[in-house]
Amino acid sequence: LDAGRGLIAQVRGRGLMLGAVLGADHHGRAAALLERAAAHGVLLLQAGPDVLRLLPPLTISDEEVAEGLRRLGAALADLH
Repeated sequence: LDAGRGLIAQVRGRGLMLGAVLGADHHGRAAALLERAAAHGVLLLQAGPDVLRLLPPLTISDEEVAEGLRRLGAALADLH
């Protein structure tokens, strides 16, 4: 997703419940990324100034996961 842009420093979680920690060069930009993701149809949660939470439904299909990741990638590209 990040493709060498350095926006995401770390991803952690369990199953599909994930937290993405923004890189040091992008400190405090979680709110901006939330806005861009929403514009692309992806709803995220903010967990502090540098962490985004992804909580898809347990019934999500593989195709929906792929589409959500594509849209999230587009939102990340908007910020870079």
